[in-house]
Amino acid sequence: MRVFLDTNVLLDVLDAYRPFHAESTRIFKAVETQPLDLVLTGLSLVNTEYILRRQGVPKQKLRAFLATLCSFCTTASTDLPQLEGAISADWPDFEDAVQYHAALTYGRVQVIVTNDVPGFKESRIPVMTPGEFALKYIDALEGRP
Repeated sequence: MRVFLDTNVLLDVLDAYRPFHAESTRIFKAVETQPLDLVLTGLSLVNTEYILRRQGVPKQKLRAFLATLCSFCTTASTDLPQLEGAISADWPDFEDAVQYHAALTYGRVQVIVTNDVPGFKESRIPVMTPGEFALKYIDALEGRP
């Protein structure tokens, strides 16, 4: 299953105080045993590093996390076609529009996982919170009711 992760899901994993920390962490742990193809953008990696460094997360911890992500996630492009798509879409949040167009042009993305479901209300790809995704897909893949 191909799953596109929004930036806020990455932030969840490193910040235990965020509301979706446990569910987002569970998605990453499921990769070890389940057929999940996690997709994100380089923009998400850059934004995650920037935001968490500003919050005082040590550089070494951040870089180790980013390296781990790079080892098992694939990246969708945020080049000119995706930027033009985001501009012409005229979504309220430009970053959400860029993420969406990256997922759309990457192809065969089955779900976008984000904490900001309303920000993706125009999406043609199903959108779920980390909690919804864990309940619907990870539990099903692991054979839980």
